[in-house]
Amino acid sequence: MQEVGKDTWQRAKAIWEKLSPKIESKEAAKEAVEDFAKEGNDKDAEAAFRRQLKKILDADEILGKQVKKLMEENNPTSTNVNVEQTGNFNQTAGDNAK
Repeated sequence: MQEVGKDTWQRAKAIWEKLSPKIESKEAAKEAVEDFAKEGNDKDAEAAFRRQLKKILDADEILGKQVKKLMEENNPTSTNVNVEQTGNFNQTAGDNAK
């Protein structure tokens, strides 16, 4: 396994360790995870999983912060860029340009 893949896997395991007690204690979340694991390409299963995950994280602010921190740790492949444009003759380039 490459080092980047290993780091990603370790981070995913750490996140799952944080989330799994909450998921196991909530039947709807547990079912959503099981469905998504079986049907990973099913958009409805994915949406149900995301919805349950959002409910769990919204209900537990500390857990949300812990998961966010784990997701951001040692992530050299992710960069946030914020650009603010002012003026009348600006141009934007990129995938989200309007």
